[in-house]
Amino acid sequence: MNQQTPPPPIPYVEVHAGEKRHLLLRFEAPLSGRAGAYVVGVDGRPYVVTWPAVVFEIPADRPVHVSVHVTGEEAPYAASLLLFPASRPELTYRLVYLSGATLT
Repeated sequence: MNQQTPPPPIPYVEVHAGEKRHLLLRFEAPLSGRAGAYVVGVDGRPYVVTWPAVVFEIPADRPVHVSVHVTGEEAPYAASLLLFPASRPELTYRLVYLSGATLT
């Protein structure tokens, strides 16, 4: 995030009584004019977010499904994964126009 302070976390809004942790999701580059917006899904709940990064509050004691896609006229460039409790809570979404996207 270029030495910037991460944004405040977006709260986890589903029912969950256990401990929580913070997921930092970085976007590799801003969207081109052809695309609309980044949409992040956390356990199926969509959030429209902005570049360069976003922080989500997520459960610390169970797997969480994270997905990202791009809205707009072009292909949706979707990527998703299941983030396990032992996984490092930092991900990067990389978008490569015409060939797809990754979430690592």
